[in-house]
Order: sequence, then structure tokens, then C-alpha cells
Amino acid sequence: MKLCKKNRWFLGCSVEKRIQPNIEILRDCGITDQKLSMIRRLDPSLIIQKAEALKALISRVENLGVARTSGTFPNTLKALHMVSEKNFNAHLEFCKGFGWSEDDFLAAFRKAPTLVGVSLKSLQRKMEFLVNEAGCAPSYLALRPLMLLMSLEKRLMPRHRIVTGLKSRGVCISNLSISSYMSYPEKTFLEKLVNCYKEYPELIELYNAAPKHRTAL
Repeated sequence: MKLCKKNRWFLGCSVEKRIQPNIEILRDCGITDQKLSMIRRLDPSLIIQKAEALKALISRVENLGVARTSGTFPNTLKALHMVSEKNFNAHLEFCKGFGWSEDDFLAAFRKAPTLVGVSLKSLQRKMEFLVNEAGCAPSYLALRPLMLLMSLEKRLMPRHRIVTGLKSRGVCISNLSISSYMSYPEKTFLEKLVNCYKEYPELIELYNAAPKHRTAL
């Protein structure tokens, strides 16, 4: 409760009548104290809403097919709390425009709840790049929605350019899927696909020119 007292979001909000009952509701959903502490830090407004609104939000999450026992339940709860139903439906319609069915969208949302928090402009740029330039089928992305949460400029574009550059130079990496090398930690990507090909310094320079946190040797 110390965090509640220090956070300005909780000022004027009754701990006994509002905050503690809501915490108990979330505990009944199986959310651990560690997760609750994170929610209080990152999304305190979730804790201070009326109990009826919180229960309605929980029901909405469950109606979308996310069980309380699911490891993604807390993140889904936070994601839905941060977006309106109108915004959620706008993301659904946008993805349907790229060939996803409603079931595709809901399955993707269950895997990556924060997908609905990505702006439609950003989502469109990522979709267009991955489909038109990287050659991903929309159905492929529906099964791997985490790729749509990655930075276009810092990860998707520079990594794709490295891989296509290696392939154009005859390097055999055809068995490596795009979802695999996009998911590599930066250190692993550098070790496997950048630093071990020092005979192509122009590729290393190209990768280093992209905005990122680490650089190739």
C-alpha cells in the first residue's frame, strides 16, 4: 500500500473502499502480487476504477477467449483497459483489410494483446513493409503478431536488409525464417548474421547506419 500512498493517481481515492477491493478482485483472477505491483506502477488507473467497471473489463477479456489461468490475462486486461471499444474495432477492421478474418485477429490479439495499442499508422507501415517488401503472407503475420510489435526502423527493416543482402551474395540461409531472425536478441543476430560475415563490410556499415542500441564489430 506504500506505493498507493505515494502515487498521485491514488490521492483522494479510498484505499479501503476502492483500491483494496479491486486488488482482491484481481487476486481472485489469479493475478500475482508481483503482477499487481507492476500494474500499480504502470497502469494505476486500472486499480482505481469502480469495481463494476473492473468486473466488466474482466468479463470482456474472458469473452475474447482469454482465460484467467492464461499467462497473458494480466497483459490483456491492461491492454483492453487502455483502448476504447471503438479503437479495438478499428484495429479489427484494419487487419481485415489486410486479409485477416475476425478469428485471425482475435487469435493474434490473444498472443499479443498490446497489438491494439499500436497506432494504425504504425501498423500500416509495418504491414506494408512485411507484406510488400519482405514477402510475408498476411496469414503468416496473423500467426506471428509479435513481429508487428517490433520497431520498423530499428529492427524489421535493417535485419531484413542484412538477410537479403547476404542471400544476394550467395550466402545459403534459406532455412532461416523471417520470424526466427527477427526474434533473435540483438547479440545473437550480430553473432549469426553480421559479425561472422566480415568479408561484406558494406553490409556491416549498412546495419550500423540504422538506429539501434548496439552496433556490429
